[in-house]
Amino acid sequence: SKFGRRNEALETFDSMLVRDAISWSTLMACYADAGLCNEVFLCFQQMQIEGVAIDIIMWNSLLAVYANQGQCGLALVNYMQMQQQGIKPNVITWNGLIRGCAYNGLCFEALTSFQKMLLEGFQPNEASLVGLISACSGAKNLIQGEALHSYVVEEGWNDNSNVGTALINMYASFGSLQSSLWNFNTLANLDILGWSAIVEAFSQHGHYQEVIQHFNTMQHEGLVPNPIIVSSVLKACVNAAIMMLYQCKIIHVLALELGFGTNLLVGNNLIHLYTKSGSLNDAWRVLDKLPNRDEVTWSSMIEGYVDHSDYKSALKCFESMQRDEFDPNGITFLSLLSACSHAGLVEEASRYFNLMRETYSISLTFNHYSCMADLLGRAGCLMEADDLLQTMPYQPNFLGHLCLLNHCKNYGNSSIGKQYFDMSYNMTCRHSASYDLMSDLYANSG
Repeated sequence: SKFGRRNEALETFDSMLVRDAISWSTLMACYADAGLCNEVFLCFQQMQIEGVAIDIIMWNSLLAVYANQGQCGLALVNYMQMQQQGIKPNVITWNGLIRGCAYNGLCFEALTSFQKMLLEGFQPNEASLVGLISACSGAKNLIQGEALHSYVVEEGWNDNSNVGTALINMYASFGSLQSSLWNFNTLANLDILGWSAIVEAFSQHGHYQEVIQHFNTMQHEGLVPNPIIVSSVLKACVNAAIMMLYQCKIIHVLALELGFGTNLLVGNNLIHLYTKSGSLNDAWRVLDKLPNRDEVTWSSMIEGYVDHSDYKSALKCFESMQRDEFDPNGITFLSLLSACSHAGLVEEASRYFNLMRETYSISLTFNHYSCMADLLGRAGCLMEADDLLQTMPYQPNFLGHLCLLNHCKNYGNSSIGKQYFDMSYNMTCRHSASYDLMSDLYANSG
């Protein structure tokens, strides 16, 4: 079963003449590892029928499976049955319940289990506390989180690296970076997970200078960063307005030296960094060497080509994405429509526009409609652009009116142009540009 050959394990089990508690526990563990709750429960029932003595370890396995699959209600029901049969729960029992509930987003259930645990005289261990702190983050319950933090300090868990790291993440989820930093600075046993947590906290909230400062401090102290830290630094280089090509390459070399050259998270951020710096060939080389890619990989590359006006490569990149059998998202299609708009590819744009709805069931946003209308206007298809703006499920804004008015000026269509001038005039935003465009339109029309 350890090698994933579940059927062979089941056949071996069925062929056994005598099945004791150890063989049943092994089979249950096999099903539990595969997340097969029903099979675990059936094993449990059959054990009872055959009169096999069920100990606390087996009960804990059953409860953990239910909790890990998010079925905490069933886990608690079985917990009560366990007590009725005279089996006393231990800290592992509660730990499994709390962690399972917390990591399945059942934050209230996790906190309730913690309260019951204390009432029954059990003290949480490291795993329980980490799960509970995560539960507070998921529930966005700062008051409960601060109360739990006080409990951590009172019970002497504040020096524990994993608990401290969980607190850093919790306060970051509340946007309280000062509290995250305080917990980071007070950790007695600071490891790479703590550094990763504080760097990611600053990165998520846009404090990119702090990301770079902590990264430099890490290097000064001789610590080796992990992929999360390297990715946060790459993101910071883009957003902190310090991006230069030689800096991209320095960090890229560091990532390669650390063995992160094929890491998806690092690779995606390198592609984003190179495309923003205009080094599209370097970005493509990173993509080409990634053994595993995702939608973000391809979308970043496509967006990079569009941003630097290489529209032909953007469309080819999309074809490669389809060959890799990745589903594009709305952002990907927005980049494709923008590429078609600037390249004057009306038929291709129409195909992508329909592909979004009919093949990928992507909801069209206001930006998709606006981009398509702009593309039609650029190509002189003014009636089609007008029809699209009039029938889309969004209210056109001033910029949309102004954009089509500009295209009417370029193609000398005074009737549609007058219509959009009137609509822009009736809006609260009466910009002089609309008067200038209409004046030019009448002048060009004679």
